[in-house]
Amino acid sequence: MCVRPLVLLAVIVSYGFATVSGGYYANVSEELMITPISAAMAGSDMSISTGASVESTPGNLPFDSLNRLSLTYAGYFHNIFSTSMLTWSGKPWNNIGTSLLVGYVYIPDILDTRESSTTESGGLKEAHISVYSASKVFFRAGIGRRFDLTPGIALGAGAAVNAKRFRLPDLGYGISLDAGIKSLFSRPGISLALQVENLTSSYIYWNESFQERSFPHVRAGIGWERAFPYIYGLLRVCYATPDLLANEGINYYTSETTGNNNTVETPDHYKLYEKPSLLVTQGRMGAEYTIFKTVVFRAGITNRKFGFGAGLRLWKRQAGLDFAYIAHDLAETYQLSAHYSW
Repeated sequence: MCVRPLVLLAVIVSYGFATVSGGYYANVSEELMITPISAAMAGSDMSISTGASVESTPGNLPFDSLNRLSLTYAGYFHNIFSTSMLTWSGKPWNNIGTSLLVGYVYIPDILDTRESSTTESGGLKEAHISVYSASKVFFRAGIGRRFDLTPGIALGAGAAVNAKRFRLPDLGYGISLDAGIKSLFSRPGISLALQVENLTSSYIYWNESFQERSFPHVRAGIGWERAFPYIYGLLRVCYATPDLLANEGINYYTSETTGNNNTVETPDHYKLYEKPSLLVTQGRMGAEYTIFKTVVFRAGITNRKFGFGAGLRLWKRQAGLDFAYIAHDLAETYQLSAHYSW
């Protein structure tokens, strides 16, 4: 019942913007809105996360047992730009869980050469070069409901609406809708999840002559956890597929040999039915180990990058600090967060 208004919104948005042309990368910056917990596990925690962040299913929301407020900061590519994020997820009431997320991306000192002309030597005239800062404000509200099917088996279903404001330096506004489900099997400790991003496509309005949308993405995830009392630990292992619709652009690299026998990599794109091995090479895999319910170690890997991190729980586990480090082809990235639960 609680999801119906968001589903109706999805139908309206889809109908109103069905004729807008789209592309693979219209909402590529959405993946910046994740926590250090998820980043350290290479985004594989879709089935076991709180459900508040963008790349986790809102079907997780009714499984949270506490209210949690979290503040996250991330510096990217030697601090060329940064992101900040404030999230809140609420303790379920009548099996209904909710969440709010506000994120901010800031990119300073961008050279604007659109009005510049070239000198006789081919350079740009400095008098015609300006500098501006780009930014993005991201807002997400989610809701989910839990259904207890049988003892030890529960199902969660939820949806989330995303609103965005861009400055590049022109202003743009966007909206999208996500939905997802989660199945929890308590006895073996297995979680299954399905996430649909951009359920009706993600729409961005720049001006009357230019709008864009990004295509829907569908991901599936599985998680498993087990306690080891004799070593005072809890192990969680998880996996998330790449986009099953293959709507994210480059997802494969081929190797080619040039005339001087140098090997170069060439980006390519495949559908999953053309190359099922993408489920492995583009899949996200991660693990988390908690000792004494206080110290947490995490690691994850996906195509062309890996991450690791740690967490510390304080004050009877009401407060916590988390850190993630991600290795990338361009440059390393780090994330920090602090949270409080009650």
